[in-house]
Amino acid sequence: MNGLPELNLKHLHAMVAVHVHGGISAAAPHLNLSQPALTQAIARLERQLDAPLFDRQPGGMVATEATRLLAPRIERALAYLARGVRAARRAARLPALATIERRLTLSQLRALNAVDSAGSFTLAAARAGVSQPAM
Repeated sequence: MNGLPELNLKHLHAMVAVHVHGGISAAAPHLNLSQPALTQAIARLERQLDAPLFDRQPGGMVATEATRLLAPRIERALAYLARGVRAARRAARLPALATIERRLTLSQLRALNAVDSAGSFTLAAARAGVSQPAM
């Protein structure tokens, strides 16, 4: 995996929300998360990236330079995912669901990429060394 941390998409959503809303308390309702869960998500992301993402202050959380650099990129990536999910649901004639892209995991995206590259679930599973149902 190239030595990179296994990032959680939900934690990236959390970082962006805290950045946009200026703090844990303000961001929590937008993500339907408790403040402790959101705090833990940010802390884990900071550990994985080995960088502070926010300066904690009495008036809220102020983005560090790392967050100011990462947030716009993460927002763009998450917007691409949201557009892709909407397009896939539309193509499958499924109703739109608000923020359904927040349920995606990196494992699901890797599996989708593997199936797309291989052209079938069977070949993708064989290449990945997993069963077809697991794929």
